[in-house]
Amino acid sequence: MSWFWANPHCVLQLDVTDETGQVVHWGIESENPSTLIKLGWSRESLKPGDQITITVVPVKNGKPIARIWDLVLADGQRLPAPHGFAGGVPGGTQKPEDSPK
Repeated sequence: MSWFWANPHCVLQLDVTDETGQVVHWGIESENPSTLIKLGWSRESLKPGDQITITVVPVKNGKPIARIWDLVLADGQRLPAPHGFAGGVPGGTQKPEDSPK
Protein backbone atom coordinates (compact mmCIF):
# COMPACT_ATOMS: atom_id res chain seq x y z
CA MET A 1 0.00 0.00 0.00
CA SER A 2 1.15 3.51 -0.82
CA TRP A 3 -0.48 6.67 0.54
CA PHE A 4 0.32 9.79 -1.48
CA TRP A 5 -0.44 12.90 0.58
CA ALA A 6 -0.37 15.67 -2.01
CA ASN A 7 -2.42 18.20 -3.95
CA PRO A 8 -4.69 18.18 -5.81
CA HIS A 9 -5.91 14.85 -4.33
CA CYS A 10 -4.49 12.27 -1.96
CA VAL A 11 -4.22 8.83 -3.54
CA LEU A 12 -4.18 5.37 -2.00
CA GLN A 13 -2.59 2.63 -4.10
CA LEU A 14 -3.05 -0.93 -2.95
CA ASP A 15 -3.19 -4.52 -4.11
CA VAL A 16 -6.46 -6.38 -3.69
CA THR A 17 -7.03 -10.09 -4.22
CA ASP A 18 -10.21 -10.49 -6.26
CA GLU A 19 -12.74 -13.33 -6.12
CA THR A 20 -10.68 -15.40 -8.59
CA GLY A 21 -7.49 -15.11 -6.51
CA GLN A 22 -5.85 -12.61 -8.86
CA VAL A 23 -4.07 -9.62 -7.34
CA VAL A 24 -5.36 -6.35 -8.79
CA HIS A 25 -3.57 -3.01 -8.29
CA TRP A 26 -6.10 -0.28 -7.36
CA GLY A 27 -5.75 3.49 -7.41
CA ILE A 28 -8.17 5.13 -4.98
CA GLU A 29 -8.55 8.89 -4.86
CA SER A 30 -9.60 11.07 -1.97
CA GLU A 31 -9.65 14.80 -1.36
CA ASN A 32 -6.85 17.34 -0.95
CA PRO A 33 -4.79 17.33 2.27
CA SER A 34 -6.40 20.44 3.80
CA THR A 35 -9.91 18.96 3.45
CA LEU A 36 -8.76 15.64 4.95
CA ILE A 37 -7.03 17.40 7.87
CA LYS A 38 -10.34 19.06 8.76
CA LEU A 39 -11.89 15.58 8.87
CA GLY A 40 -9.16 14.19 11.17
CA TRP A 41 -6.91 12.51 8.61
CA SER A 42 -3.15 13.03 8.44
CA ARG A 43 -0.18 12.03 6.34
CA GLU A 44 0.35 9.24 8.90
CA SER A 45 -3.24 7.94 8.83
CA LEU A 46 -2.29 5.13 6.45
CA LYS A 47 1.03 3.27 6.35
CA PRO A 48 2.38 0.38 4.26
CA GLY A 49 1.32 -2.89 5.85
CA ASP A 50 -1.82 -1.47 7.48
CA GLN A 51 -4.84 -3.71 7.26
CA ILE A 52 -7.85 -1.60 6.30
CA THR A 53 -11.42 -2.13 5.25
CA ILE A 54 -12.34 0.25 2.49
CA THR A 55 -15.55 0.76 0.57
CA VAL A 56 -15.18 2.60 -2.72
CA VAL A 57 -17.20 4.02 -5.57
CA PRO A 58 -15.52 2.52 -8.65
CA VAL A 59 -15.32 4.23 -12.03
CA LYS A 60 -17.98 3.10 -14.48
CA ASN A 61 -15.59 1.70 -17.09
CA GLY A 62 -14.59 -1.21 -14.82
CA LYS A 63 -10.96 -0.18 -14.35
CA PRO A 64 -9.51 -0.55 -10.82
CA ILE A 65 -9.88 3.16 -10.03
CA ALA A 66 -12.23 4.56 -7.41
CA ARG A 67 -13.13 7.23 -4.84
CA ILE A 68 -13.16 6.51 -1.12
CA TRP A 69 -16.65 5.96 0.32
CA ASP A 70 -15.72 4.60 3.75
CA LEU A 71 -12.48 3.56 5.45
CA VAL A 72 -11.99 1.64 8.70
CA LEU A 73 -8.59 0.93 10.25
CA ALA A 74 -7.69 -2.45 11.78
CA ASP A 75 -8.38 -1.11 15.29
CA GLY A 76 -11.95 -0.20 14.28
CA GLN A 77 -11.32 3.53 13.93
CA ARG A 78 -13.36 4.97 11.08
CA LEU A 79 -11.81 7.84 9.14
CA PRO A 80 -14.57 10.26 8.11
CA ALA A 81 -15.14 10.18 4.38
CA PRO A 82 -14.67 13.34 2.32
CA HIS A 83 -17.71 15.18 0.98
CA GLY A 84 -19.95 13.48 3.53
CA PHE A 85 -19.80 10.23 1.53
CA ALA A 86 -20.19 8.00 4.61
CA GLY A 87 -23.89 7.48 5.08
CA GLY A 88 -24.62 9.59 2.03
CA VAL A 89 -24.61 9.12 -1.68
CA PRO A 90 -21.83 10.77 -3.73
CA GLY A 91 -23.33 13.00 -6.33
CA GLY A 92 -26.74 11.99 -5.01
CA THR A 93 -27.03 9.12 -7.48
CA GLN A 94 -25.38 5.83 -6.49
CA LYS A 95 -24.47 3.77 -3.48
CA PRO A 96 -21.35 1.56 -3.77
CA GLU A 97 -23.46 -1.60 -4.08
CA ASP A 98 -25.27 0.02 -7.06
CA SER A 99 -21.99 0.72 -8.87
CA PRO A 100 -21.04 -1.39 -11.89
CA LYS A 101 -18.52 -4.15 -11.25
